[in-house]
Amino acid sequence: MVNDKSSEKAPATTRIRMRIMVGTIIFGVALAVGLFALGCGKSNRQAAVAPSDQVYTVSQPDGGPTPTRTAALTPRGDEPPAVPVDSLPPDVDVSVADTLVMAGVPIELKAEGSADVVGMSLSDGIHQPQLFEQDHNTGSWRTLYRVPLKPRTDRIGLSVTARNGAGRWRRVWVFLSLQEEQPSVSADTTVGK
Repeated sequence: MVNDKSSEKAPATTRIRMRIMVGTIIFGVALAVGLFALGCGKSNRQAAVAPSDQVYTVSQPDGGPTPTRTAALTPRGDEPPAVPVDSLPPDVDVSVADTLVMAGVPIELKAEGSADVVGMSLSDGIHQPQLFEQDHNTGSWRTLYRVPLKPRTDRIGLSVTARNGAGRWRRVWVFLSLQEEQPSVSADTTVGK
């Protein structure tokens, strides 16, 4: 009788293994067909660079200017293709006077951005994002941020996002550490007699 039970389990185990193997094969075939379909849908979309119509003046040794055309900007085999300036994200650097802050105290954040920056915003994930103001004399950006009275943790992460006119952006982070308030010592020294 013991042999009858083991003979019943053997076909069940074999069936389970067979189902797992068939399922794996079906998944593998579906994955291969999907990857093949994605690969066939792509086309070589390389930007063709048209010859420049700009004319530059080059002075000759005899002093007379001779107009010349610029050569077409075609990448060589070992050179990467040229990237348009407006396709790059802006650059931004943020500074704060001190990263050790107290709850409820406003701090000033200063940012320097590349020349193509048209706007900057500050977000702490708690309040609504606020905008930086640009100082047109120095080109720097400034904003004030009030540290929450009761933050969830003793470390606050602030994100600063710079945007350019082409809609590209770059985000940098500033982390502030919450300073514990020192207990004030009372000057009351009443002595009972």
